[in-house]
Amino acid sequence: MALRRQVRLRKEYIYRKSLHGKEASIYEDKQRVREALQNGTPLPTELRAEEATLRHEVPS
Repeated sequence: MALRRQVRLRKEYIYRKSLHGKEASIYEDKQRVREALQNGTPLPTELRAEEATLRHEVPS
């Protein structure tokens, strides 16, 4: 029984860590879009595909 619990806890931990990494990445992308909008500079090319969704999520 203890082994199953350890496996389950390990899987949950790895899942939570992966979510944290995704959230950090999305936050950084939003930050870059916000800075580009404030400065009037063009968006970075790697963010142009996601620009529409990020622009709606970023408060002006």
